[in-house]
Amino acid sequence: MGLLTELNNQGSTIVMVTHDDEIAVYAQRTVHFRDGHIEIDQHNGHRPATLEKEKVKFVPMEEELEFIKSYLELEKIRIPKIDSDFKITGKIENRAIPPMLLIPLVENAFKHGVDKSSTKNFVKISSEITGNQFNFRVENPLLKRAKNEAAAGIGLQNLKKRLLLLYNGKYRLNTYITEEKTFVSELSIQLNEN
Repeated sequence: MGLLTELNNQGSTIVMVTHDDEIAVYAQRTVHFRDGHIEIDQHNGHRPATLEKEKVKFVPMEEELEFIKSYLELEKIRIPKIDSDFKITGKIENRAIPPMLLIPLVENAFKHGVDKSSTKNFVKISSEITGNQFNFRVENPLLKRAKNEAAAGIGLQNLKKRLLLLYNGKYRLNTYITEEKTFVSELSIQLNEN
């Protein structure tokens, strides 16, 4: 299968990265390293999650946030000189969220806000639940090339379309540039109970 560069067996979680086909398997998810970016396919057994997840409208919040943590760990392997912070506040048990809803915001932070040659890279993520309100925030440096890309990103456009279908306009998605020249994405939605 190629050169095994990392194997982490903690319970049912296995991380495996190979050089010949550049595929990592993490908690039944396949991560492809293409053009310096990570693309994720989820798997349930041998069937891709796109086949399984079409039937699943919501997944447990714990599962979705654990997926974000796993993604951050994989990015740390790719970009060792990055400071990442992920804070979770509030009760996440018995809460549900549409699968893969948050990952476009995190992917955008790495795609548009991280310069692998810089030592000042950071991605700050916070997840807060108050009652049935869920707030998710991602902040990253604003690169010069990203200023023009920020408003027209396909990932954000697709996320907006998906949110409109799922929440019928009852959500808030904001992106903005701070005075400190960082890019911020904020998503606010009402949660369903699991």
